[in-house]
Amino acid sequence: MDSYGELPLRLREEGKNNGLDINVEEIFLGRYISFHDEVKLNDISRAFETALKEQLPNLIANKERFTCITHSTGGPVMRNWWNMYYNDAKSTCPMSHLIMLAPANYGSALAQLGKGKLSRLASWFNGVEPGQGVLDWLELGSSPAWELNKKWIMSDGSQISEKGIFPFVITGQSIDRKLYDNLNSYTGELGSDGVVRAATCNMNARYVRLKQYLSKSAELVIEEYKEAPGTLSNCERESTFE
Repeated sequence: MDSYGELPLRLREEGKNNGLDINVEEIFLGRYISFHDEVKLNDISRAFETALKEQLPNLIANKERFTCITHSTGGPVMRNWWNMYYNDAKSTCPMSHLIMLAPANYGSALAQLGKGKLSRLASWFNGVEPGQGVLDWLELGSSPAWELNKKWIMSDGSQISEKGIFPFVITGQSIDRKLYDNLNSYTGELGSDGVVRAATCNMNARYVRLKQYLSKSAELVIEEYKEAPGTLSNCERESTFE
């Protein structure tokens, strides 16, 4: 989408107007990985780690840190990369802030449509058609998505700090009818931007484990309850990025 293509220029201009010298770098993953059906999120995360070291060696050598801005599937990719390389690492992650625009953190109902129909929704992947391995991750309730999100929920929150990372979520919950048609009911459901539901973007989730005791009139008892570390989320009723 044109709005995201102009984002680096907008960041530079806004930074300059506020007395900040913002250095914007673009990472090209296409040099390291394809988006064929067999490619999974772990593969893309490994490609990003390689790209980061090869394309920004001075940043890594000088232990500088960066802010990453993602859209849609980019959010889970960067969260998965951080989880693979820095979640349990003693070294400081080079990414200090992760700003996710309409991230599919808990998947999207559109993933089950299949690659053919999804190609009509170019706004989801901004011109990059995903492989089946990525779509499998994006299925609502998929095992790899559940593992990543449960690990985040069950963490103690110490990763959100000056030496860790600061995650942010920005999403919309209204639909631009010029972009989405009557492909299916998911593109018009309330509480979504036509692709992802606000609830599946939000990282402020809760884990509840219930157990049923048949000997007590089938009573359900909460065996375990945990709230995720607080993440700043903002849901706008009107879509800002159109």
